[in-house]
Amino acid sequence: MAELDTIRKELETLLKEVKDLQKAAAAPAAGEAAAAAAAEPAPAAKEADDAADQIRELQQYLAERANEAEETLENHPIVALAAAFILGLVAGRIAFR
Repeated sequence: MAELDTIRKELETLLKEVKDLQKAAAAPAAGEAAAAAAAEPAPAAKEADDAADQIRELQQYLAERANEAEETLENHPIVALAAAFILGLVAGRIAFR
């Protein structure tokens, strides 16, 4: 659960950074006419939009997968416990070699 919260916070931070980049790219550069900037969006703004969309999609995907994992663990606790036990045995074997 704590890892999921950490991932969500990191994704929110990335999304905020992308939005800041969008704002910076949307502001007209010094020496350029405002009309020219409004007529044609900057390539950096397009890239920032694409990155923001990808981050949102990734955040939604991870949230869905986390919810599915929680449901699976709740519905099949014995199987989850057995899988964790076997994974621990395998990790122990590898660690002591």
